[in-house]
Amino acid sequence: MEVIEASDMFAKISKYIGIIDGSDDVNARRNALTQLYTTLFIDHKMSEVCKPSITYSLTHSLTYLLALQVGYNQVFREICKSVFKKIADSVEKCREMALRIVREFFIRGSDFVPILGSLLTHLLTHLLTHLLIHSHLLTYSFAHLQGILYLQ
Repeated sequence: MEVIEASDMFAKISKYIGIIDGSDDVNARRNALTQLYTTLFIDHKMSEVCKPSITYSLTHSLTYLLALQVGYNQVFREICKSVFKKIADSVEKCREMALRIVREFFIRGSDFVPILGSLLTHLLTHLLTHLLIHSHLLTYSFAHLQGILYLQ
């Protein structure tokens, strides 16, 4: 796993974000979301802003963890709207990958206040769209609702 800085991560993922935002091709969107997930969380790790001290006291360990989270917070703020839009994608695999990306950012990040409004807007839009398409509200699965809201 290669350790990179936020600016390098942006350079690596910008082509995937462009495809996610602009492509009408289902396979291209699905592949771009999969590649985005792989690049962000499997192939690379965000570099820390502050290196931990040689003495690993509790304070230094917390500083180190928070420094790692800064990179993910920065990247997430920049790409969150593109990823959130795919929660309501017409293709199930795209929706699943978007939710996996969001879940990983929530696991690895620390500051979600700047993006909560956008997240709630996209989740409610997806929910209402789905409810309007399937007018049988009573048959709408509670488990599905719970999965959408809690990002499985």
